[in-house]
Amino acid sequence: MSENWRDPLPEELNTPEFNAVWNCIKHWDIGLPFDIHPTGGQMYSGATGNHVVAILDSLRKASILKEH
Repeated sequence: MSENWRDPLPEELNTPEFNAVWNCIKHWDIGLPFDIHPTGGQMYSGATGNHVVAILDSLRKASILKEH
């Protein structure tokens, strides 16, 4: 699986939606399918703004969150 996640736009950084998601995930360790090492180990990284906008974009696509 390969995805190109976009960076948050400057105007998104101070929205209530962005901050709500960020406050929930900012201390998470995130492992993605393409972060699995060939030996089977899972690599993890800290949450980023890219993760936030991926969540928000998915919620918009599912019509759970209105377009901005």
